[in-house]
Amino acid sequence: MLTALFGLYHYNQGNPLSLFWRAAYSSLSRLAWGLGLTWIIVSCYYGYGGPINQFMSWNIWVPLGRLSYCAYLVHYNLINYVYGLEKNAIYYSSLWQIILNYFIPITALSFALAMVLSVLVEVPAGKLETLLLRPRPREKHFKKDDYEPSWEITNVEEKNLKNGDIKF
Repeated sequence: MLTALFGLYHYNQGNPLSLFWRAAYSSLSRLAWGLGLTWIIVSCYYGYGGPINQFMSWNIWVPLGRLSYCAYLVHYNLINYVYGLEKNAIYYSSLWQIILNYFIPITALSFALAMVLSVLVEVPAGKLETLLLRPRPREKHFKKDDYEPSWEITNVEEKNLKNGDIKF
């Protein structure tokens, strides 16, 4: 995972990479990132996550996790809208400009719109789905009285003895 993050450090400092290292990074960086995430998930599941597991178990992630799919659906259109408002070409002068002017507002608006979308669409659709797809109780093809306990003696031999018959 660190390879995927810092593999291009020297390239970003202005040092050119050879064709082999560029090809290796391009082909293996996504695999390394995926394996790193897999290791984090598995280690947290089995209790070896330590501080990462504690951080990922905070209660603040529960509502954000429930809204994440709606935010995913909304954010692309919101990005297009925000960038479409610009009348001139966008020039980035610093990382802080990107964070303060674009990242934080788009993220906040995405989750606000996700809340509205979730309340108006996702929750009612989920309730309707559980209502329509819940298992229906089976219809009984027998009478209720047929299976109630009976107090009469069912053993034929005992009935015959009560009637005065002699058992041979």
